[in-house]
Amino acid sequence: MLRLFQFNNETKILVEVLAMLNLYEKYICINIFVISIRN
Repeated sequence: MLRLFQFNNETKILVEVLAMLNLYEKYICINIFVISIRN
């Protein structure tokens, strides 16, 4: 039971990290887009 909980916790952290990376990627794309418009 405890093992399963730990696994779920690690999966949740992994999903959160992936979500953060995805947001970060979109943020970078938006920044590049804005910079290219200014130039």
